[in-house]
Amino acid sequence: ANRGVTLTPAGEVFYRQCGQLMREYQSAVAEGLRMAQGSPNTLRLGYASEYELLAAFDLLRLYRQRYPDRMIELEDGTNQTIVDMMGEGKLDVAVISWVGNEVPDWMSYRILREEPCALMISSRHPLAAQPEIDRKDLVGIPLVMNNQPNHRSSVDNINSMYQHLGLGNNKRLYSDGFYSMAMIVLLEMAVSVMPEGLRNLGMDGLSFVPIKNFNIPARTSIIYPKKLTVPAVQDLLSLL
Repeated sequence: ANRGVTLTPAGEVFYRQCGQLMREYQSAVAEGLRMAQGSPNTLRLGYASEYELLAAFDLLRLYRQRYPDRMIELEDGTNQTIVDMMGEGKLDVAVISWVGNEVPDWMSYRILREEPCALMISSRHPLAAQPEIDRKDLVGIPLVMNNQPNHRSSVDNINSMYQHLGLGNNKRLYSDGFYSMAMIVLLEMAVSVMPEGLRNLGMDGLSFVPIKNFNIPARTSIIYPKKLTVPAVQDLLSLL
């Protein structure tokens, strides 16, 4: 439906096709403007959170070493707004985690990072000393969840994960961003299931302990338009 009008199935297909053509047109116009302004070597990169930027850190560092005269412009946002900005030609490439997002037909992607998830828990908590944690030991312990706009679209998926772990009735705490979540965990007020790579963000006192028989990975991808015209993006992808 659009503006109160109900479309037939054929109309919906036509409406989506029109939207796709408009995005391609906007992308082409934006690229033409960039070329006319003399900035084809600027890489405009979007990311959804600290974790996505961390996942791209080694790649971006290598890119800057290889092409020291290139400019990198960073733009943060939600997964969906980043995808929308790329479709409108406002971003060249982005790093996002695929949770609750569909891949548009005009987009290509490569998995940049795939790693296991673990329980983020205070190192002072008795459970942190175990080589792995049994999910039944987590029943009743509050869970802290990210309330940033970047992650609100993922709430259903995260809740499903906790349901799968048998923790659907655990109390929820909400916090804006990883560092405030980590502080709540450090205060032993809650725990959280997080990608293991977040241990590298450098906060002392946190432990990341595997959960027994829990093997859902965190996947982070680099996304870009299928029709590549920006040399900076081609050069970045060549380093993968």
